[in-house]
Amino acid sequence: MTVWMYNISKNSIFGHAPAITKGLLEIRGIGVINVEKMFGASAVADRAEVKLVIRMVPFERDAEYNRIGDETQRYTKDSRCSCANNCDSS
Repeated sequence: MTVWMYNISKNSIFGHAPAITKGLLEIRGIGVINVEKMFGASAVADRAEVKLVIRMVPFERDAEYNRIGDETQRYTKDSRCSCANNCDSS
């Protein structure tokens, strides 16, 4: 699914879905669901602040990749720490 992103201010990025995919969510192993029909109109927002950091790396055929997304890391302005350390920074 695609999300269009844009800056509102120097420190804020917001996103919204194109009209064709608005209200839809792809869930790995399940497929595409209609969020509004399943959870009601209040579960769908016109736009939302993006609060996710993604680190893109070049694909290497022999490398191992975590495709499940079960690792959580929190970022602060100056450092990064793993939630496995029970860190309270966010």
